[in-house]
Amino acid sequence: MRRVIGAALVLATLTAATLSAASRGGNLNASSGPIVIDRVAIDPVRKTAETVVGRIVPPTGPRRELQALDFVASRPDLFGLRDPRGELRLLREESDRFGQHHLRFDQLHEGLRIWGCQKVVHFTPQDEIYMIAGQTIATPSIAISPTVPSNAAEITAFDAAAEAIGLYAVRSETELLVFPDEGLPKLAWLVTI
Repeated sequence: MRRVIGAALVLATLTAATLSAASRGGNLNASSGPIVIDRVAIDPVRKTAETVVGRIVPPTGPRRELQALDFVASRPDLFGLRDPRGELRLLREESDRFGQHHLRFDQLHEGLRIWGCQKVVHFTPQDEIYMIAGQTIATPSIAISPTVPSNAAEITAFDAAAEAIGLYAVRSETELLVFPDEGLPKLAWLVTI
């Protein structure tokens, strides 16, 4: 069975008071000035930021990966993560022809991937973050010991596929992960057939 989760973007421009409060939080770069957040899009179901746009001068960190993680850590109100360094894993870093850099992170819970939850942090050629986009959920509080064995999940998936399209010789991959079911994370088996 396939479930599609949809979410509308809610764009909100931060008020001057909110920006001032963010600047007082110590996230300043002496040479470049305060962080300026122009727009934030909040996922109405997950209650976390899907997009943050602005002139975000990272507070610390010599490498882009650490700069990105430090900024996310400085804004738990936006991203809902208690420990971004433990919950976000760098998948890849890419540079484009304009000199911009893009870092893609997977969100994890106790080492398990959270399905559909990734953040992409975009840097200018001057290594300032100008946008963070993608889905995350607030740090889950669920156990990671499955009560259903992987082979039972595979049988269920094969039966559903056979009912929908008939029997075929197939190879499957099974992964234990966290499924953010409409904002209520659950442990699940992802069976790819």
